[in-house]
Amino acid sequence: MRPLFFIVFFFLATSVNGQAGPDLVVGVARQLNVKAGGLKKTDPRKSIMFSDSSLKVLPNGEFTNEKMQAYSNKAFGYYYLNKHDSALIAMKQGLRFAKRFENKTSQANMLGQIGVYFLMRGELDSSLVYGKHSIILLKEIHESGADTSQNLMMNISKALSNTAQIFIKKGDYESGFAHYIEALEFRELAKAPLMSIGKLTINIAGLYVYIKDYENAKDYYLRALGVFEPEKDLEMMELIYGNLGVVYKNLGDTTKAIDYYKRSLAINAELDNDKLRAKNLGNLATLYMDENDYEIAEQYFSEALELGKGQNDKYSLAQMYKNLGLIYQKTKRYGKAVSNMEKCLALARPEKMNTLIRDAELSLSEIYGGLGNYKKAYLHHLAFHRAYDTINNLDHKNRIVELQTQFETEKKEKEILALNAHKVENELLLQKQKTAIKLQRFASFAILVFLVVLALFAWLFFNRFKIKQKARQTELEMKNLEVEGRLLRSQMNPHFIFNALNSIQNFILKNENKKAANYLLKFSRLMRNVLNISREPLVLLLDDIQTLDLNLQLEKLRMKGKFDYSIYVNPVIDAGAIYIPPMILQPFVENAIKHGMANKETKGSIRVKIEKGVGHLLCSIEDNGIGREASVGQKGRKPHKSLGTQLISERFDLMNKQGKGHNISQKIVDLKDGNGKGIGTKVELSIPFEG
Repeated sequence: MRPLFFIVFFFLATSVNGQAGPDLVVGVARQLNVKAGGLKKTDPRKSIMFSDSSLKVLPNGEFTNEKMQAYSNKAFGYYYLNKHDSALIAMKQGLRFAKRFENKTSQANMLGQIGVYFLMRGELDSSLVYGKHSIILLKEIHESGADTSQNLMMNISKALSNTAQIFIKKGDYESGFAHYIEALEFRELAKAPLMSIGKLTINIAGLYVYIKDYENAKDYYLRALGVFEPEKDLEMMELIYGNLGVVYKNLGDTTKAIDYYKRSLAINAELDNDKLRAKNLGNLATLYMDENDYEIAEQYFSEALELGKGQNDKYSLAQMYKNLGLIYQKTKRYGKAVSNMEKCLALARPEKMNTLIRDAELSLSEIYGGLGNYKKAYLHHLAFHRAYDTINNLDHKNRIVELQTQFETEKKEKEILALNAHKVENELLLQKQKTAIKLQRFASFAILVFLVVLALFAWLFFNRFKIKQKARQTELEMKNLEVEGRLLRSQMNPHFIFNALNSIQNFILKNENKKAANYLLKFSRLMRNVLNISREPLVLLLDDIQTLDLNLQLEKLRMKGKFDYSIYVNPVIDAGAIYIPPMILQPFVENAIKHGMANKETKGSIRVKIEKGVGHLLCSIEDNGIGREASVGQKGRKPHKSLGTQLISERFDLMNKQGKGHNISQKIVDLKDGNGKGIGTKVELSIPFEG
């Protein structure tokens, strides 16, 4: 069984830095935030109410730490109400507020909070994206010297620790250990309290469990227990007792394993922690299963599964389905065994939980082999080997030991360098003091006056320039918002919605209910995606591509398969880690369908291709339609200019004027055969990206 880890949440600082506005308003907001923070677990509805009140009294035109704290409290309130979508919206509102004022510290903290949110829900890939972004920003602040405080170094340590847990759950133990070691370095630099070091010690012990070095794991857990038992910290004691049960079970000491599990469950009766109770019940069940007492094991696993269904931990739930499947397999109830293993894989595959995938695929291979279904047995055996090869690199354990040794060596070297640096620093300080005395003696009053006057003129000139630049930027942003609003209305225009609903009505009248339901489902997903991404200045390339794909699916269904399409993204592009302006490609694809495909007599084709350039993406939309000249020249057809394309051009102009990154550009090419006849259209775009 896997060990339990201590997860650290990001909390934003609640102190105000003096730029928050009138003292009275800030004081009221601070009091509301204190009330909201105290109620987010016990009465989350009131916590949300106080948070909203704090947001209303604070001004929107300037940055305040109190406003960031209110967004954070509101998100936690929704989380504890199990309204997870609303919690995520509140966190993203806080993130946008921090970005608006370019406050990197608040951006990093909110990114980390969103990363922890996805980690608690078991959505590992999403958690990793936000966690990495948070670490990058926090390190930039630290390395620039803008903030070298202990609080910042502790935040870096927490972010590294959380990211280590994600890597471990994905089966990448080497990356997990490296992040834990770096987290320990920052925690020591921050001179963290012993309790904080103890929590990180628990996580390092957990990693030793993963690599099956149970002796080291036991030593680290007992070391952590020596920190928390004297303090009577029941939550941490419950966690460590459960993990020691795991360790002693793997060391072959069943008696001690059961003793520690029961100690953990006894504390759980006081704390009423369903998540840890489910883990410990599952561990007890594993012990009884190893003793071939399947009846008691099934009872404990079933109870653990029922508790797990009420949590949002996909990993633990998948693990419980796997364990129940093993019980059914051993007692020859193969139908239930297959059902539970498939439920495990349904949760594990999307999040790439490789260890669970490996175990479930092996069991399914054995079950189908025993039933004589050798084809399915072979396919599951291949899947087992793919997962096995991913996580069982023999070099991992040796690499981890090497990293630990390297860490200890570097630590000693840093201590020696620090002492030498301190000595040199004192010598330089003495020299600077002597130089300062000489400068004071020879400094002239006239030079001082000249410098003061020069500084005053420079300040006045810079301040005036800054005001003009800010006014120009505000004007451009307002125009950009107006164009983006018009673009959204043109993209989801009533004509498109009418065609979609008309198609659904035709399916229903023809009694093609499945097609109608499928079309309606895709249409609703498209509407939701467009509304989500259109609110953001930048979105993940992956989200934008998914929205474009849904649009093309609907148009293909509506036009009864009159065209085929493909979307190719070069494998070197990590579509889940880079950001672009939303819905850039959609108007051009819409033109290809409306003007190129609608009047084409034979089956058409649309190809979307995305390559990576230097600081920008190279995108092309190519169709084999009738061409622009033929489209304009059709009988009875009035000249038409796409409103979507026109708005995109305006949007490009505004983005280029703002001077952010590389210029964005477009080029339209008419494709012709050897006789000069139009055989399609190709649009080439150069789009800057971030990430």
